[in-house]
Amino acid sequence: MILYATEQYYPLQTGLASADYGLTYALAKAGHKVYCITSNTYANKPLNRSGKTHKVKSGSLERMAIEIAPNLFVLEFAIYPGNPHCQMWQGEVQAYQDFVKNFACDLSITSAILTWTSDYVLDLLPTLQAKRKVLRLHGEWALMHGTPKSLKFALKDWIKRLCYSPERYKMGSYVPWLRSKLKATLKDYDCVFFLHKRSHAHDYLKPYCKCVKMLPNGVFEKDICPPKTLEAALKSTIHNPQSTIHNPQSTIHNPQSTTASLLNSPYLLNVSNYYKEKGQDFVLQGYYLSQTQIPLVFVGALEQGTTLSDLKQLKAQLDHTHGSKEVYFLCQVDRGGVLELFKNATLFLHASHEECFPMVILESMQFGVPFLCTDVGNVRDLCAQLIVRTPQEMAEKIDTLLGDPDHYNATAKELHQTIQEYTYERIIERLFEV
Repeated sequence: MILYATEQYYPLQTGLASADYGLTYALAKAGHKVYCITSNTYANKPLNRSGKTHKVKSGSLERMAIEIAPNLFVLEFAIYPGNPHCQMWQGEVQAYQDFVKNFACDLSITSAILTWTSDYVLDLLPTLQAKRKVLRLHGEWALMHGTPKSLKFALKDWIKRLCYSPERYKMGSYVPWLRSKLKATLKDYDCVFFLHKRSHAHDYLKPYCKCVKMLPNGVFEKDICPPKTLEAALKSTIHNPQSTIHNPQSTIHNPQSTTASLLNSPYLLNVSNYYKEKGQDFVLQGYYLSQTQIPLVFVGALEQGTTLSDLKQLKAQLDHTHGSKEVYFLCQVDRGGVLELFKNATLFLHASHEECFPMVILESMQFGVPFLCTDVGNVRDLCAQLIVRTPQEMAEKIDTLLGDPDHYNATAKELHQTIQEYTYERIIERLFEV
Protein backbone atom coordinates (compact mmCIF):
# COMPACT_ATOMS: atom_id res chain seq x y z
CA MET A 1 0.00 0.00 0.00
CA ILE A 2 1.28 3.45 -0.96
CA LEU A 3 0.35 6.86 0.45
CA TYR A 4 1.07 9.73 -1.96
CA ALA A 5 0.77 13.40 -0.99
CA THR A 6 0.70 16.13 -3.62
CA GLU A 7 -0.66 19.67 -3.64
CA GLN A 8 -1.80 19.51 -7.28
CA TYR A 9 -3.54 16.50 -8.76
CA TYR A 10 -6.11 15.23 -11.25
CA PRO A 11 -8.26 16.76 -12.74
CA LEU A 12 -5.97 19.81 -12.76
CA GLN A 13 -4.10 20.45 -16.00
CA THR A 14 -0.76 21.58 -14.59
CA GLY A 15 2.63 19.96 -15.12
CA LEU A 16 2.85 18.85 -11.49
CA ALA A 17 -0.67 17.41 -11.53
CA SER A 18 -0.05 15.53 -14.78
CA ALA A 19 3.29 14.13 -13.60
CA ASP A 20 1.92 12.96 -10.26
CA TYR A 21 -1.21 11.47 -11.77
CA GLY A 22 0.87 9.55 -14.30
CA LEU A 23 3.15 8.07 -11.65
CA THR A 24 0.34 7.14 -9.26
CA TYR A 25 -1.69 5.62 -12.10
CA ALA A 26 1.32 3.56 -13.14
CA LEU A 27 1.81 2.32 -9.59
CA ALA A 28 -1.87 1.41 -9.30
CA LYS A 29 -1.77 -0.32 -12.68
CA ALA A 30 1.19 -2.36 -11.45
CA GLY A 31 -1.02 -3.78 -8.68
CA HIS A 32 -0.32 -1.45 -5.77
CA LYS A 33 -3.14 0.14 -3.83
CA VAL A 34 -2.41 3.89 -3.96
CA TYR A 35 -4.06 6.54 -1.79
CA CYS A 36 -3.35 10.09 -2.93
CA ILE A 37 -3.77 12.97 -0.48
CA THR A 38 -4.45 16.29 -2.19
CA SER A 39 -6.47 19.48 -1.96
CA ASN A 40 -10.14 19.77 -2.82
CA THR A 41 -9.61 23.26 -4.28
CA TYR A 42 -7.15 25.10 -6.51
CA ALA A 43 -6.85 28.88 -6.94
CA ASN A 44 -9.92 29.27 -4.72
CA LYS A 45 -12.03 27.07 -7.00
CA PRO A 46 -13.44 23.66 -6.01
CA LEU A 47 -12.22 20.53 -7.79
CA ASN A 48 -14.77 17.91 -8.77
CA ARG A 49 -13.77 14.25 -8.55
CA SER A 50 -16.15 11.33 -8.88
CA GLY A 51 -16.04 7.59 -8.31
CA LYS A 52 -16.92 4.91 -5.83
CA THR A 53 -16.18 5.85 -2.24
CA HIS A 54 -15.18 4.01 0.89
CA LYS A 55 -13.96 5.00 4.34
CA VAL A 56 -10.29 4.88 5.25
CA LYS A 57 -9.05 5.04 8.84
CA SER A 58 -5.74 6.40 10.09
CA GLY A 59 -5.33 6.58 13.85
CA SER A 60 -8.50 8.16 15.17
CA LEU A 61 -9.27 9.89 11.86
CA GLU A 62 -11.63 8.59 9.20
CA ARG A 63 -11.71 9.97 5.66
CA MET A 64 -13.68 9.20 2.52
CA ALA A 65 -11.61 7.83 -0.38
CA ILE A 66 -12.74 8.41 -3.98
CA GLU A 67 -11.75 5.69 -6.45
CA ILE A 68 -10.78 7.51 -9.67
CA ALA A 69 -9.23 4.41 -11.28
CA PRO A 70 -8.71 0.77 -10.25
CA ASN A 71 -6.46 0.69 -7.15
CA LEU A 72 -6.15 4.51 -7.23
CA PHE A 73 -7.96 6.57 -4.58
CA VAL A 74 -8.06 10.27 -3.70
CA LEU A 75 -8.25 11.57 -0.13
CA GLU A 76 -9.28 15.23 -0.19
CA PHE A 77 -8.24 17.73 2.46
CA ALA A 78 -9.58 21.29 2.67
CA ILE A 79 -6.30 23.21 2.94
CA TYR A 80 -5.97 26.61 1.32
CA PRO A 81 -4.02 29.89 1.58
CA GLY A 82 -5.27 32.01 4.45
CA ASN A 83 -6.00 35.69 4.77
CA PRO A 84 -3.12 37.67 3.23
CA HIS A 85 -2.69 39.53 6.51
CA CYS A 86 -2.42 36.46 8.77
CA GLN A 87 0.03 34.75 6.42
CA MET A 88 -0.79 31.12 7.16
CA TRP A 89 -2.27 28.08 5.49
CA GLN A 90 -5.76 27.42 6.76
CA GLY A 91 -8.10 24.48 6.91
CA GLU A 92 -7.43 20.85 7.80
CA VAL A 93 -3.70 21.19 8.42
CA GLN A 94 -3.73 19.32 11.72
CA ALA A 95 -5.96 16.60 10.29
CA TYR A 96 -3.52 16.17 7.39
CA GLN A 97 -0.57 15.83 9.76
CA ASP A 98 -2.36 13.34 11.99
CA PHE A 99 -3.52 11.26 9.03
CA VAL A 100 -0.08 11.01 7.42
CA LYS A 101 1.61 10.30 10.74
CA ASN A 102 -0.65 7.39 11.65
CA PHE A 103 -1.30 5.83 8.23
CA ALA A 104 0.27 2.37 8.11
CA CYS A 105 1.61 1.66 4.61
CA ASP A 106 4.59 0.18 2.80
CA LEU A 107 5.65 3.44 1.19
CA SER A 108 4.90 7.11 1.85
CA ILE A 109 5.72 9.50 -1.03
CA THR A 110 5.78 13.26 -0.55
CA SER A 111 5.64 15.16 -3.82
CA ALA A 112 7.50 18.46 -4.29
CA ILE A 113 8.74 21.11 -1.90
CA LEU A 114 7.34 24.65 -1.52
CA THR A 115 3.98 23.03 -0.82
CA TRP A 116 1.86 22.39 2.27
CA THR A 117 2.10 18.65 1.62
CA SER A 118 5.84 18.70 2.34
CA ASP A 119 6.11 21.68 4.72
CA TYR A 120 3.79 20.13 7.27
CA VAL A 121 5.32 16.66 7.24
CA LEU A 122 9.05 17.41 7.55
CA ASP A 123 9.08 17.46 11.36
CA LEU A 124 6.96 14.31 11.53
CA LEU A 125 9.15 12.05 9.38
CA PRO A 126 10.75 10.05 12.24
CA THR A 127 7.32 9.22 13.64
CA LEU A 128 5.50 8.14 10.46
CA GLN A 129 4.00 4.65 10.49
CA ALA A 130 5.07 4.10 6.86
CA LYS A 131 7.78 1.46 6.39
CA ARG A 132 9.60 3.61 3.82
CA LYS A 133 9.49 7.34 3.19
CA VAL A 134 10.62 9.11 0.01
CA LEU A 135 10.51 12.64 -1.33
CA ARG A 136 9.85 13.22 -5.03
CA LEU A 137 11.16 16.61 -6.14
CA HIS A 138 9.80 18.42 -9.21
CA GLY A 139 12.30 21.26 -9.52
CA GLU A 140 13.66 23.66 -6.95
CA TRP A 141 14.12 26.92 -8.82
CA ALA A 142 12.52 29.09 -6.14
CA LEU A 143 14.52 27.39 -3.39
CA MET A 144 17.78 28.35 -5.10
CA HIS A 145 16.81 31.71 -6.60
CA GLY A 146 13.90 32.93 -4.50
CA THR A 147 14.20 36.01 -2.30
CA PRO A 148 11.38 37.95 -0.63
CA LYS A 149 11.44 40.29 -3.65
CA SER A 150 11.64 37.68 -6.40
CA LEU A 151 9.39 34.98 -4.91
CA LYS A 152 6.29 36.69 -6.18
CA PHE A 153 7.55 36.16 -9.71
CA ALA A 154 8.84 32.65 -9.11
CA LEU A 155 5.95 30.74 -7.59
CA LYS A 156 2.44 29.90 -8.70
CA ASP A 157 -0.63 31.87 -7.68
CA TRP A 158 -1.26 29.71 -4.65
CA ILE A 159 2.22 30.18 -3.23
CA LYS A 160 2.08 33.90 -3.89
CA ARG A 161 -0.78 34.06 -1.44
CA LEU A 162 1.14 32.01 1.10
CA CYS A 163 2.43 34.39 3.72
CA TYR A 164 4.74 33.59 6.57
CA SER A 165 3.63 31.99 9.81
CA PRO A 166 4.99 33.65 12.99
CA GLU A 167 7.82 31.08 13.12
CA ARG A 168 8.84 31.78 9.54
CA TYR A 169 8.47 35.53 9.97
CA LYS A 170 11.01 35.50 12.80
CA MET A 171 13.47 33.75 10.52
CA GLY A 172 13.19 36.51 7.93
CA SER A 173 11.50 34.78 4.99
CA TYR A 174 10.05 31.53 3.77
CA VAL A 175 12.92 30.39 1.55
CA PRO A 176 15.66 30.69 4.24
CA TRP A 177 13.35 28.87 6.65
CA LEU A 178 12.77 26.09 4.14
CA ARG A 179 16.46 25.72 3.33
CA SER A 180 17.25 25.33 7.01
CA LYS A 181 14.40 22.88 7.54
CA LEU A 182 15.38 20.71 4.56
CA LYS A 183 19.01 20.52 5.69
CA ALA A 184 17.84 19.24 9.06
CA THR A 185 15.16 16.78 7.92
CA LEU A 186 16.08 15.31 4.50
CA LYS A 187 18.12 12.61 6.25
CA ASP A 188 14.84 11.23 7.60
CA TYR A 189 13.71 10.26 4.11
CA ASP A 190 14.89 6.82 2.95
CA CYS A 191 15.45 8.34 -0.48
CA VAL A 192 15.15 11.73 -2.19
CA PHE A 193 14.35 11.58 -5.90
CA PHE A 194 15.37 14.40 -8.22
CA LEU A 195 14.09 14.73 -11.78
CA HIS A 196 17.66 14.65 -13.10
CA LYS A 197 21.22 15.35 -11.99
CA ARG A 198 21.14 18.95 -13.16
CA SER A 199 17.98 19.69 -11.22
CA HIS A 200 18.17 23.12 -9.60
CA ALA A 201 19.09 22.02 -6.06
CA HIS A 202 20.66 18.62 -6.72
CA ASP A 203 24.20 19.60 -5.72
CA TYR A 204 22.98 21.85 -2.90
CA LEU A 205 20.73 19.30 -1.17
CA LYS A 206 22.53 16.04 -1.95
CA PRO A 207 24.93 16.24 1.06
CA TYR A 208 21.94 16.30 3.44
CA CYS A 209 20.22 13.21 2.00
CA LYS A 210 20.64 9.61 3.10
CA CYS A 211 20.12 8.38 -0.46
CA VAL A 212 19.68 10.21 -3.78
CA LYS A 213 18.25 8.79 -7.02
CA MET A 214 16.72 10.10 -10.24
CA LEU A 215 13.00 9.75 -11.00
CA PRO A 216 12.14 11.51 -14.27
CA ASN A 217 8.74 12.41 -15.60
CA GLY A 218 7.30 9.97 -18.11
CA VAL A 219 4.60 8.72 -20.44
CA PHE A 220 2.88 5.38 -20.86
CA GLU A 221 4.36 2.94 -23.32
CA LYS A 222 0.96 2.20 -24.87
CA ASP A 223 0.44 5.91 -25.65
CA ILE A 224 3.62 6.39 -27.69
CA CYS A 225 2.71 7.10 -31.33
CA PRO A 226 4.82 6.59 -34.48
CA PRO A 227 7.01 9.54 -35.45
CA LYS A 228 5.37 12.23 -37.56
CA THR A 229 6.30 12.57 -41.20
CA LEU A 230 6.33 15.72 -43.30
CA GLU A 231 5.50 15.16 -46.97
CA ALA A 232 6.30 18.65 -48.27
CA ALA A 233 7.80 21.93 -47.08
CA LEU A 234 5.46 24.13 -45.05
CA LYS A 235 7.22 27.50 -45.06
CA SER A 236 6.37 30.42 -47.29
CA THR A 237 9.13 32.15 -49.24
CA ILE A 238 7.01 35.28 -49.58
CA HIS A 239 6.20 37.27 -46.46
CA ASN A 240 3.78 40.07 -47.26
CA PRO A 241 3.28 42.59 -44.42
CA GLN A 242 0.01 43.68 -45.98
CA SER A 243 -1.53 40.21 -46.00
CA THR A 244 -4.48 39.48 -43.77
CA ILE A 245 -5.96 36.23 -42.53
CA HIS A 246 -9.51 35.72 -41.34
CA ASN A 247 -9.94 35.78 -37.54
CA PRO A 248 -6.24 36.33 -36.80
CA GLN A 249 -6.65 36.61 -33.05
CA SER A 250 -9.29 35.51 -30.62
CA THR A 251 -9.87 33.73 -27.38
CA ILE A 252 -12.17 30.95 -28.47
CA HIS A 253 -15.48 30.74 -26.63
CA ASN A 254 -16.19 27.28 -27.99
CA PRO A 255 -12.72 25.65 -27.85
CA GLN A 256 -13.99 22.14 -28.53
CA SER A 257 -15.47 23.03 -31.95
CA THR A 258 -12.41 25.11 -32.82
CA THR A 259 -10.17 22.20 -31.86
CA ALA A 260 -12.11 19.92 -34.21
CA SER A 261 -11.74 22.35 -37.12
CA LEU A 262 -7.98 22.76 -36.56
CA LEU A 263 -7.26 19.05 -36.69
CA ASN A 264 -7.67 18.91 -40.47
CA SER A 265 -4.72 21.15 -41.35
CA PRO A 266 -1.09 21.77 -40.21
CA TYR A 267 -0.49 24.05 -37.22
CA LEU A 268 2.12 24.95 -34.61
CA LEU A 269 1.21 24.28 -30.98
CA ASN A 270 2.04 25.64 -27.54
CA VAL A 271 0.43 24.06 -24.47
CA SER A 272 1.07 25.95 -21.23
CA ASN A 273 -1.05 27.75 -18.70
CA TYR A 274 -1.03 31.47 -19.32
CA TYR A 275 1.75 32.37 -16.87
CA LYS A 276 4.53 34.90 -17.59
CA GLU A 277 7.24 32.33 -16.84
CA LYS A 278 5.88 30.00 -19.55
CA GLY A 279 7.25 32.34 -22.23
CA GLN A 280 4.33 32.49 -24.68
CA ASP A 281 5.55 35.97 -25.70
CA PHE A 282 8.87 34.41 -26.80
CA VAL A 283 6.99 31.80 -28.86
CA LEU A 284 4.77 34.46 -30.45
CA GLN A 285 7.76 36.55 -31.50
CA GLY A 286 9.58 33.51 -32.90
CA TYR A 287 6.51 32.57 -34.92
CA TYR A 288 6.17 36.02 -36.47
CA LEU A 289 9.88 36.15 -37.33
CA SER A 290 9.58 32.83 -39.17
CA GLN A 291 8.44 32.41 -42.75
CA THR A 292 5.71 29.88 -42.02
CA GLN A 293 2.09 30.85 -42.60
CA ILE A 294 0.41 27.88 -40.92
CA PRO A 295 -1.55 28.81 -37.75
CA LEU A 296 -0.15 28.96 -34.23
CA VAL A 297 -2.37 27.58 -31.47
CA PHE A 298 -1.94 28.42 -27.78
CA VAL A 299 -3.74 26.26 -25.20
CA GLY A 300 -3.97 27.09 -21.49
CA ALA A 301 -6.27 26.07 -18.67
CA LEU A 302 -5.26 28.71 -16.11
CA GLU A 303 -4.21 32.36 -16.28
CA GLN A 304 -1.93 34.46 -14.11
CA GLY A 305 -2.61 38.20 -13.97
CA THR A 306 -2.98 39.83 -17.39
CA THR A 307 -0.84 37.34 -19.30
CA LEU A 308 -3.47 36.51 -21.91
CA SER A 309 -4.46 40.10 -22.63
CA ASP A 310 -0.77 41.05 -22.83
CA LEU A 311 -0.27 38.32 -25.43
CA LYS A 312 -3.15 39.68 -27.50
CA GLN A 313 -1.65 43.16 -27.39
CA LEU A 314 1.73 41.76 -28.44
CA LYS A 315 0.07 39.94 -31.33
CA ALA A 316 -1.51 43.20 -32.51
CA GLN A 317 1.90 44.88 -32.47
CA LEU A 318 3.48 42.00 -34.37
CA ASP A 319 0.65 42.08 -36.93
CA HIS A 320 1.41 45.73 -37.54
CA THR A 321 5.15 45.09 -37.90
CA HIS A 322 5.26 41.79 -39.77
CA GLY A 323 1.82 41.34 -41.28
CA SER A 324 -1.14 39.44 -39.90
CA LYS A 325 -0.87 35.78 -39.02
CA GLU A 326 -3.42 33.28 -37.77
CA VAL A 327 -3.13 32.79 -34.01
CA TYR A 328 -5.62 31.10 -31.68
CA PHE A 329 -5.67 31.50 -27.88
CA LEU A 330 -7.67 28.56 -26.51
CA CYS A 331 -8.84 28.37 -22.91
CA GLN A 332 -10.43 25.58 -20.88
CA VAL A 333 -9.94 22.82 -23.44
CA ASP A 334 -10.67 19.48 -21.79
CA ARG A 335 -7.89 16.93 -21.47
CA GLY A 336 -9.13 14.89 -24.40
CA GLY A 337 -9.10 17.97 -26.61
CA VAL A 338 -5.55 18.87 -25.54
CA LEU A 339 -4.33 15.38 -26.41
CA GLU A 340 -6.00 15.58 -29.82
CA LEU A 341 -4.23 18.88 -30.47
CA PHE A 342 -0.92 17.27 -29.52
CA LYS A 343 -1.61 14.27 -31.74
CA ASN A 344 -2.34 16.34 -34.83
CA ALA A 345 0.19 19.16 -34.39
CA THR A 346 3.00 19.64 -36.88
CA LEU A 347 5.52 21.29 -34.55
CA PHE A 348 5.50 22.01 -30.81
CA LEU A 349 6.95 25.27 -29.45
CA HIS A 350 7.86 25.92 -25.80
CA ALA A 351 9.77 28.76 -24.14
CA SER A 352 9.56 28.26 -20.38
CA HIS A 353 11.97 30.18 -18.13
CA GLU A 354 12.11 28.02 -15.01
CA GLU A 355 10.81 24.45 -15.44
CA CYS A 356 13.00 21.53 -14.44
CA PHE A 357 11.48 18.86 -16.72
CA PRO A 358 8.57 20.12 -18.86
CA MET A 359 5.83 17.51 -19.11
CA VAL A 360 4.60 19.09 -22.35
CA ILE A 361 7.89 18.27 -24.07
CA LEU A 362 7.47 14.59 -23.19
CA GLU A 363 3.88 14.72 -24.40
CA SER A 364 4.90 16.18 -27.75
CA MET A 365 7.49 13.41 -28.10
CA GLN A 366 4.86 10.85 -27.11
CA PHE A 367 2.83 11.87 -30.15
CA GLY A 368 5.85 11.86 -32.46
CA VAL A 369 5.82 15.65 -32.86
CA PRO A 370 9.18 17.48 -33.06
CA PHE A 371 9.64 20.39 -30.66
CA LEU A 372 11.65 23.59 -30.26
CA CYS A 373 12.34 24.76 -26.72
CA THR A 374 14.39 27.18 -24.68
CA ASP A 375 17.36 25.79 -22.74
CA VAL A 376 15.36 24.97 -19.62
CA GLY A 377 15.69 22.03 -17.26
CA ASN A 378 16.91 18.86 -18.95
CA VAL A 379 15.46 19.53 -22.42
CA ARG A 380 18.94 19.67 -23.96
CA ASP A 381 19.40 16.04 -22.83
CA LEU A 382 16.37 15.05 -24.89
CA CYS A 383 17.64 16.70 -28.08
CA ALA A 384 20.29 19.43 -27.92
CA GLN A 385 19.82 20.50 -31.56
CA LEU A 386 16.26 21.62 -30.82
CA ILE A 387 17.27 24.14 -28.13
CA VAL A 388 16.75 27.83 -28.96
CA ARG A 389 18.00 30.86 -27.05
CA THR A 390 16.30 33.76 -28.85
CA PRO A 391 13.05 34.28 -30.78
CA GLN A 392 15.14 34.76 -33.92
CA GLU A 393 16.77 31.37 -33.40
CA MET A 394 13.37 29.80 -32.87
CA ALA A 395 12.21 31.37 -36.14
CA GLU A 396 15.21 30.02 -38.03
CA LYS A 397 14.72 26.51 -36.66
CA ILE A 398 11.00 26.62 -37.45
CA ASP A 399 11.92 27.40 -41.04
CA THR A 400 14.61 24.72 -41.12
CA LEU A 401 12.31 21.98 -39.85
CA LEU A 402 9.25 22.92 -41.88
CA GLY A 403 11.27 23.71 -44.99
CA ASP A 404 13.15 20.40 -45.13
CA PRO A 405 10.98 17.26 -44.88
CA ASP A 406 14.04 14.99 -44.67
CA HIS A 407 15.41 16.92 -41.68
CA TYR A 408 11.97 17.03 -40.05
CA ASN A 409 11.42 13.28 -40.47
CA ALA A 410 14.89 12.37 -39.17
CA THR A 411 14.33 14.56 -36.10
CA ALA A 412 10.95 12.94 -35.42
CA LYS A 413 12.51 9.47 -35.62
CA GLU A 414 15.30 10.45 -33.21
CA LEU A 415 12.80 11.77 -30.67
CA HIS A 416 10.73 8.60 -31.05
CA GLN A 417 13.76 6.56 -29.97
CA THR A 418 14.47 8.85 -27.03
CA ILE A 419 10.95 8.74 -25.60
CA GLN A 420 11.23 4.96 -25.18
CA GLU A 421 13.57 5.65 -22.25
CA TYR A 422 10.92 7.68 -20.40
CA THR A 423 8.06 5.25 -19.92
CA TYR A 424 6.35 4.83 -16.56
CA GLU A 425 6.78 1.08 -16.91
CA ARG A 426 10.54 1.67 -16.55
CA ILE A 427 10.36 4.60 -14.15
CA ILE A 428 8.39 2.89 -11.38
CA GLU A 429 11.08 0.22 -11.11
CA ARG A 430 13.28 2.89 -9.50
CA LEU A 431 10.71 3.29 -6.73
CA PHE A 432 10.56 -0.45 -6.18
CA GLU A 433 14.32 -0.44 -5.51
CA VAL A 434 13.64 1.60 -2.39
